[in-house]
Amino acid sequence: MTKELLKKIFLFKELEEKEMDEIIEKIHLKKYKKSEILFWKGDLGDALYIIKKGKIKITELFENGREKILTIFTDGDFLGEMAIIDGEKRSASAEAIEESEVYVLYKKDFLEILQSNFVITMEILQILSKRVRYLNKEIRILTFGDVYERFMELLIDLSNKYGKKENNRIVININLTHMELAN
Repeated sequence: MTKELLKKIFLFKELEEKEMDEIIEKIHLKKYKKSEILFWKGDLGDALYIIKKGKIKITELFENGREKILTIFTDGDFLGEMAIIDGEKRSASAEAIEESEVYVLYKKDFLEILQSNFVITMEILQILSKRVRYLNKEIRILTFGDVYERFMELLIDLSNKYGKKENNRIVININLTHMELAN
């Protein structure tokens, strides 16, 4: 891990040199193969994960065997913070949907960083607030929206997160099955 790479991670872009050095000592890179599990629902929260490269889906498996994709994280996103912050078990599972490289920051180190660095704490709070707003919108759409509206919102969300402009159109470069789209 270099300072240049660390600056590319949204959470750490505003850090001072000394703070970067401290994080570089504590962060570890781990590679995950497609379909490899980062953590299961119900696991203890022992680490924060920051995606360097790849895509990770957050899912919940229901008793009938049906899987619900809650979200998909990609380059620069972080996950696993909830169980560290609130001390509860993991609320969902995380699985690589393609080969991925993920930085791992263990609980003790992450909490020390939060306590000593106001900027990072505020960045995390802002991102968590955006996630809550997104979930509020999801609840509204699932409660009051018809199939057409739900599908349109899904396309808009995928476009905003993964879309790239090419020849006056937006291409969404993510491979999802019909079942995954329906979930």
